Amino acid sequence: MPGRSWWIPLFAGIGHLFNDRTGQAVMEMMNKLGIQVMNSPRMVRDELLQGTGAVMAPGCSIFVESSNVKDKEIVVFRSPGKDVPAERKAFDVEHFDQAWKQFDEWRSA
Repeated sequence: MPGRSWWIPLFAGIGHLFNDRTGQAVMEMMNKLGIQVMNSPRMVRDELLQGTGAVMAPGCSIFVESSNVKDKEIVVFRSPGKDVPAERKAFDVEHFDQAWKQFDEWRSA
């Protein structure tokens, strides 16, 4: 069982993630563990390829998926709401720039 020090870094700095007026969370992007990811293509790429393998934002996500035994692909997924069908686009790992542009476009919409 982890000690108290394990919890402090996980939740340190979370106070700025809440809107003062509504009290709702305003986290822009986070990884699988719920830790905030900076809004930078390099940071997202590092998280995908060397970290948890997934980054989530409100309404969309980007993650690494195995397409077969040897190959991997970057998947961008969007689920904007009840009335709009979910969308999924897959890119080769070498085409991260295209995947990032799609993720950033869907995240901004």
